[in-house]
Amino acid sequence: MKTFLKNYVPYGCMCFTAILLINACAAIFHNTPLILDATSLLKDFGICMLLILADYFINEYMEFKTYRSFVITEFLILTGLYLVLSNAGHLHTLHVQAIVSQILNMALLLGAIRLYVSYSFRKEIDDLNAHLK
Repeated sequence: MKTFLKNYVPYGCMCFTAILLINACAAIFHNTPLILDATSLLKDFGICMLLILADYFINEYMEFKTYRSFVITEFLILTGLYLVLSNAGHLHTLHVQAIVSQILNMALLLGAIRLYVSYSFRKEIDDLNAHLK
């Protein structure tokens, strides 16, 4: 539980902020008004939390031989889950461009999270080494 609170709660905050920023940029790019109603915010927050929980279970309960297989498996599971959850209401009107856009967004978010994780681990190791000296 300590791992979940220490690592995954900040991931959830970063991802939800990234979702809001992506929605704002998309609204500016497509010249449409940015609508921030409670329903869409709760939907985005729910999707974000389900993805964070899925990531937690992947990290804690699945074993991988290589880091590459871990990253690929995590990306495939989380992207598939994201596509299903975010497009559940309108799967029949989904276009290839929208799917590619969502997959690229997911890749950027997971890449940013991986960078944050490696930075936080490096910082923690450096702090431990400094404390031991």
